[in-house]
Amino acid sequence: MDLKKYDTITACDSGAEMELKDPITGDGLDAFITLAGVDSAAFRKAQDDCASARIRNQVNTISIKDIRKENIYSLASCTLAWRGIEEGGTPIPFSKQAVIDLYTRYPWVFEQVNAFIGNRANYLRD
Repeated sequence: MDLKKYDTITACDSGAEMELKDPITGDGLDAFITLAGVDSAAFRKAQDDCASARIRNQVNTISIKDIRKENIYSLASCTLAWRGIEEGGTPIPFSKQAVIDLYTRYPWVFEQVNAFIGNRANYLRD
């Protein structure tokens, strides 16, 4: 067995494209988000940033709201690009703040992205 075939760090750093699915029907929406995976340097850095902030601020307890913000920050850090993302018929230009806003305003998008980046098979496809 060649372990290079399962090099999830390199694969997750490279990113993979996910098509958003209609939250009701599951049909593809012709809107795509390119994402680094959970083994990527981007994801690990975001997780480290959140933990360091807690330590730096000596936070002993954390609210659900804070955890949600940290999760959105982590996923936004893994979001590399998008295409076909619109609101009210107007394309949304890609930026980190636009990603944070999207994941905050549309929890179903956040959930799809979260599930996608956690599935290493999305990054190890031939």
